[in-house]
Amino acid sequence: MSSWYKNSLCLLVKYPFVFQLRNFKKQIEEAEEIAAMNLAKFRKAQVEVEEAEERADLSEQALAKYRAIGRGSTPNPGQLPMI
Repeated sequence: MSSWYKNSLCLLVKYPFVFQLRNFKKQIEEAEEIAAMNLAKFRKAQVEVEEAEERADLSEQALAKYRAIGRGSTPNPGQLPMI
């Protein structure tokens, strides 16, 4: 057996929590990476939603403007003057 293997076994027998701590640390780092990726995705989606809302507002304003113009240029049949 190699000395490294013997030392690892001795550590495992004497201090089993050392290996558990290493595993926990690795799991925490992986969880932090996943959380960072999810946060980045959320922020990107949030920006996209805000941009879509702005485009929708502009479209609604343009539609209201065209409707107002359309109402003013052609009178309704009920509004024609009687001759």
